[in-house]
Amino acid sequence: MADAVAGQVIADQGASVSNASAIAQSGKVADSNTGQPCTSGRVLQIKLIGNFPHTVTTGHPVPPGSPAPDSTVRAMIITADAKSGRACLIGVQTGENGEVKPLPGAMIRIP
Repeated sequence: MADAVAGQVIADQGASVSNASAIAQSGKVADSNTGQPCTSGRVLQIKLIGNFPHTVTTGHPVPPGSPAPDSTVRAMIITADAKSGRACLIGVQTGENGEVKPLPGAMIRIP
């Protein structure tokens, strides 16, 4: 199921991915940012590392005279329902958050 979710996100984003990691866990997500809750009791955490040309973040305000942060999206983190495959949370990691690494303890796949 993690491959199917990752493949859909990659296609939707027009992404080129250099690394994908996934881990299955017990849990539910009621407060979704996608409009789809994860209710089966098992969730997949998926992290895709690569280039996401259709995903943009504006970053955050910085004090006058400070350099602008690197707000280039370097990774997408998806939480999906393990049964339905529907994403219930989607987040990003930008260049300002340090080196992008796979999920700790996850199964790693390099496409």
